[in-house]
Amino acid sequence: MRKGARHSEVAKQKVREAKEGKKRPPFSKKWRENLSNSSARKGKSGAFKGKHHAEATKRKMSRDRKGRTAWNRGLTAATDPRVNSGENHGCWAGGFSKEPYPFEWTETLKEAIRQRDSYICQLCHIPQRELLIKLCVHHIDYDKNNLDPRNLISLCNADNIRVNSNRKKWIKFFSIYDRS
Repeated sequence: MRKGARHSEVAKQKVREAKEGKKRPPFSKKWRENLSNSSARKGKSGAFKGKHHAEATKRKMSRDRKGRTAWNRGLTAATDPRVNSGENHGCWAGGFSKEPYPFEWTETLKEAIRQRDSYICQLCHIPQRELLIKLCVHHIDYDKNNLDPRNLISLCNADNIRVNSNRKKWIKFFSIYDRS
């Protein structure tokens, strides 16, 4: 989407429907200040602040954890059918995720996409200045080799993680945006 361009009413409605009922983590400046001043940041919170477990409770907690291992430790998909890895894993995407990015995938290109999108996440509309890190540049068709600017979009880290599941849904969703 060009700087200063507006979404169509259809696009706005689709964004509203996709976000309906979902809460976003508060990353505002005020929220970060509150977190840094809170007791939770210092490791203690709520009614238990400043208190300690009784020795008997400490022994019981320690005893309960000893000897426990994960059910799938040491197992592989070849030795146990319950282990989902490789093609059997729910996030399997054809094995192409380990392919390297092309030579033209540079910080300059990513910065140009962020600038085109006015340094705003195109899904939740949070400005980059309110985030702790730069916006991610996401490939809409999930093809690392397709560096067409119409295939690239700026997303915050939380949304970039979210759009990497149910890929068909997100390809269809982002097809409504005009990113020329």
